[in-house]
Amino acid sequence: MSKWLIHNIKIKILSVVLALIIWLYFFAAREGISFTAGKIKKMDIIVEVLGLPLSTSSIRIVPNCIEVTVKGPARIISFLSPEDLKVFVEVKGLVKGQYTLPVRVYTGNRVEIISKNPRTVTAIIDSPSLIK
Repeated sequence: MSKWLIHNIKIKILSVVLALIIWLYFFAAREGISFTAGKIKKMDIIVEVLGLPLSTSSIRIVPNCIEVTVKGPARIISFLSPEDLKVFVEVKGLVKGQYTLPVRVYTGNRVEIISKNPRTVTAIIDSPSLIK
């Protein structure tokens, strides 16, 4: 073999192996493949309303419950309950009417929100009710 081909052969082989590992990692990330062990859990959670415009306003959320899919370490997902996730819509500054609002999900745990279905809900704000 040529001397230039076998010169620093260990470094060349290591470089090819590392390049292959990096390529596989980014390919897997692009395709949504995860190499970490984890568990997936689906939960139905009631949508909360933040920033109520008036204390006497009537607000309806349709649908009032969404399905949230989370992924995380098995030891955390096993004990995760719907109370650990906060699903909400923000209605601050809105007046009487019908609005399509994005649903937001907050979790303080080390879990990843994979999906939420539906992604938006309809908020119907009725006129203030009369107090007798």
